[in-house]
Amino acid sequence: ERENDENASALPTKFDTDDWTDDHFLFLMHLKSCPSSDRKNSLLYVTRIDADITPSSSREERLLQATPLTGPNFAADNKIVYQKLRTWLSNYPNALEHIRPFERNENGCAAH
Repeated sequence: ERENDENASALPTKFDTDDWTDDHFLFLMHLKSCPSSDRKNSLLYVTRIDADITPSSSREERLLQATPLTGPNFAADNKIVYQKLRTWLSNYPNALEHIRPFERNENGCAAH
């Protein structure tokens, strides 16, 4: 896993299997604070849910949706996101089982 910029927020340390929404939000905020391989975006784009870009979309939302989920930068970022997921969930066997099918290719996009 590559080193994060010093401005990156901390990777969450807990995962509440009964109510993981807060922990998941912290994970997404961590990805948002980590630069992508090309440093033009954050790693958050790897986990995006495709949505239409509208006139009211912010610059950040437009960039997030416009970043391609293909190519060498995506491949590198996708692997990093998987590694971050695995690190975050490493003490939670039930959660690790959820991402295990994506381990061979370290597919963070699909595992998320």
